[in-house]
Amino acid sequence: MDVTIDNANNVTINGAENVTVTGSGMEYVDRGNFAAHDFSKDDLVIDSNWQELDLSKLIPVGAKIVKLRIDAATTSSINSYFDMKPFGYVDNYNNYPNNIYKAAYHHGVVHEIPIGPDKKVVYRAHAVTWDFLDVNVQGWWL
Repeated sequence: MDVTIDNANNVTINGAENVTVTGSGMEYVDRGNFAAHDFSKDDLVIDSNWQELDLSKLIPVGAKIVKLRIDAATTSSINSYFDMKPFGYVDNYNNYPNNIYKAAYHHGVVHEIPIGPDKKVVYRAHAVTWDFLDVNVQGWWL
């Protein structure tokens, strides 16, 4: 994926310009349409431990917050989870949870997570059988 920002802060991804919203001192950039999931269950470590997720190929330099869409369903497990938090946070007070309370039920959530210059977040996927588990970058704030 090609992400470029010109001198006027216009963002282009794979040749397509995206919507930029300005206002409160930060600019939101909507990623626009994308053809496939950024990460699916086969791309993720599913072991109930915290793992790093590198977003550097998806978001530009200078991004301060990333907007992530998570879609998930487990085959037969209830009380399952897929949690996220900013890279480097060691406690769970700033955890962004995605709790699944019903088996074979599509659960979707959007998280807006602070991100540093390393462009990473961490996630914890419950070690259960997932029907699907997809993570997509919807946009970011500069």
